[in-house]
Amino acid sequence: MRIKEINQKKKAEVLKVKKFLKKNFGLGHDEDTEYTLVIEEDEAIVATASFSGNVIKQVAIKEIYRGEGYATILLEKLINKMISLRIVHLFVYTKPLNLDIFISMGFKKIASVYPHVVLLEWGNYSFEKYKNYLVEYKKFKDGKIGALVMNCNPFTLGHRYLVEKASQECEGVYIFIVEEEKSVIPFKVRLNLVREGIKDLNNVEVLNGGKYMITSATFPSYFTHQDDLIKIQTELDSEIFGSLIAKALNINTRYVGNEPYCPVTRQYNDSLKKILPRHGVEVIEVNRKESNNEIISAKKVREAIQNDDWYVVKRMVPVTTFEYLKSDDCANIVENIKIIDSRH
Repeated sequence: MRIKEINQKKKAEVLKVKKFLKKNFGLGHDEDTEYTLVIEEDEAIVATASFSGNVIKQVAIKEIYRGEGYATILLEKLINKMISLRIVHLFVYTKPLNLDIFISMGFKKIASVYPHVVLLEWGNYSFEKYKNYLVEYKKFKDGKIGALVMNCNPFTLGHRYLVEKASQECEGVYIFIVEEEKSVIPFKVRLNLVREGIKDLNNVEVLNGGKYMITSATFPSYFTHQDDLIKIQTELDSEIFGSLIAKALNINTRYVGNEPYCPVTRQYNDSLKKILPRHGVEVIEVNRKESNNEIISAKKVREAIQNDDWYVVKRMVPVTTFEYLKSDDCANIVENIKIIDSRH
């Protein structure tokens, strides 16, 4: 038995891991993988585990070596490496058959979509702490309590339209802003733009989406390939929202905009409609707001900025968003929008 660190810059080593995962388990290998360990027997890989950011992934052990302690050996070394990098809140998504291994190492189960995936966490933060944050800001107790989860890159009149509809139909509404820093506009800016843009709606509360909504942890990307991939990702995220977040805030209605363009968002809506009713949450899909016979979207706004078409931008965003985009404080962000092609 030999434990080896894979050099991510050596294509031959990475390809060997990819072939092992695909041939033996039907698993993919994420392009953002930062660190990989393998166990070899006679120079053949028999077990592997990787991480990216704070997410452990691609954990796989050949069947004949199960029970030999290989998984524990790899994971202990992987976790020690992560801790040495000051990563102290860890997520792992793996197949349910590996659940006992991680539970024995102190991981706690968050949610699962059987038989495909289970999500667990370990470290100095936990869903219980995020739940305490939610309870602290719990503002609405009875009646129809709505929720929206939005990225808002940036906040548009389309977002505002969806929030207004929820506000009119519900006693109270929570807006969760996606925290993951995958957008050209930083999270704190997006959060503030939403808060400024809905100040006049007294029954709406804007909250941090945290680590449990539309993040690298809740959207795994290696369990299966192509068609099944998005379905599993979105069902896991939907299950977390329904079983944990909605329950913590008595949310019984989730609003989403219809999606004529993006297949990922469309599948996400379908997964929400499948999963959330099981947890007593109705899903209301709303037709998107249009301007000049064109659906308003954050992507359209970013494209207009790239083309220096500020007339279109002004037509698609609230005054507060427009004023910020034109301010000196936003100059660097605008320049980044012009050179970065961000999907969301």
